[in-house]
Amino acid sequence: MQQSINYNNANKERIKELITQHQDDPQEIQNLKSYDLFLDGQLIQFKKQIKQLKNEIEIIQNPNTPKLEKKKVTFKDVYGMEREKEELEDLIYYFKDDNNDLVNYDKIKPKGYLLYGPPGTGKSFLMKALCNETEAHFIEFEPSKLDKTYIGEGTEEWEKIWKEAESHGKAIIFIDEISGLANREDKNTNKTSQNIINNILTKLDGFNSNNKKIVLMGATNYLNQIDKALRSRFSKEIKIDLIKDHEIEDFLKFLITPYQISYHTYIHLNDIANKCKGKNYSNRDLTTIINEAYNKTNKYKSQNKIHEVMLPSDLDEAIDVKQNKNKNMNDIKKRRKECEEQYTAWKKGIIKYLKPPKDQTMIKRTYTFYGLNGLGRGHHREHEPADLALFVKNPFDKWYDEGMRVDEFDGFHTKYKDKNSQFDGGNGVSINPLNHTIYINYKGPKHLLEEDKDFFMDEVNCTSNERSPEGVLKSKTYYLHFNPKQAYITLYTQKHNTKENK
Repeated sequence: MQQSINYNNANKERIKELITQHQDDPQEIQNLKSYDLFLDGQLIQFKKQIKQLKNEIEIIQNPNTPKLEKKKVTFKDVYGMEREKEELEDLIYYFKDDNNDLVNYDKIKPKGYLLYGPPGTGKSFLMKALCNETEAHFIEFEPSKLDKTYIGEGTEEWEKIWKEAESHGKAIIFIDEISGLANREDKNTNKTSQNIINNILTKLDGFNSNNKKIVLMGATNYLNQIDKALRSRFSKEIKIDLIKDHEIEDFLKFLITPYQISYHTYIHLNDIANKCKGKNYSNRDLTTIINEAYNKTNKYKSQNKIHEVMLPSDLDEAIDVKQNKNKNMNDIKKRRKECEEQYTAWKKGIIKYLKPPKDQTMIKRTYTFYGLNGLGRGHHREHEPADLALFVKNPFDKWYDEGMRVDEFDGFHTKYKDKNSQFDGGNGVSINPLNHTIYINYKGPKHLLEEDKDFFMDEVNCTSNERSPEGVLKSKTYYLHFNPKQAYITLYTQKHNTKENK
């Protein structure tokens, strides 16, 4: 993952060069800027993944480490569907607003929403996002679970679902493929299946008369197969249609974000989108094309090391399979070779920006300091405090005011404001006033200790040369920094090499 970040940063530097070189080509500049924004989106996602992975490793090493909450799917993760999401927002506000002062609004209760449309358009995914937006208890099941061997078992299963919903103040019951439930107008429907529908209708009517916020949601590919009485219980029917032709290219870019792709692959998405237009492809179909292309990348990478990212030929092969185009193998190999040579030429331009891979070996190391041995030798001496007490340059056990025997090192302490330090997460600064030492206990990747930088560690209180009216030296807040390569600590009036500006 870190190599992917390195690769993206190198590409961004190369893009700056190319924009300067193509000032007479507006279309190429537009393409380069678009790819640059795409790389930014990838960097955000990759860094979040690294943070999550580091947390998982820390938990293995130390079970007491707080677990980061995994990102939940929300409306932001659902591409497009702006009108559909707008319709569902009514339900979000219904669930979230417990103190609504709108007169008699409490008398209005949503009966439920029914999502319908062709297969593979993202109905279930949208429903999961809705549930996370509402923060309601979510119960999902398929009608097939009610197909039991013995009479009454299906009804018992349904009763369990109702009881679970009623045990929560807010709940969404989601029936996927709701058209799979019995339709009482169908002459072939048996008595048991009819009873289940009757039970559902009874429960729905009962929910409208209590104070629980429980809503039934359904999704179907076959709207007209649903029992009419059951269908009438939904206050809204929202169509989730096939993606529009003009949306396909941006949706492909959305899908491809997690994967490493070349610049020419990114531009080639326009051609792929054009090949998809008029085909009535669903979200699932387009997702399959992208995933199959990345499967090709994985295969060819093992055969040719230069094929290290998704190339345009991978997309071509994937869509040809989807569209049942049987091309000559020699033509396929020729196209792949052309794309590999094209990528080789591109990579020559970014090699100078590719940093050597960082050593991710996890190590533990303790540094012991008997004084601020970095004062006067740090990388940012222009930001060294000019108002420190003179004795601060001495070893910690010699921190005495002139003519006084008060141990000023007792007043030196951290303020536990290290969240912006690259060394946070158990890598704290430990001060021992008894033996006049400062310890830095490091646990993390080896590469961080090999960098010749002054890293912000924490805010500290330290004695300045200013005195109170009584003649007592005052303490001020400074920023403690640590250089692992040079093995020194020092103080600055500004923060350097934090998480934000690394």
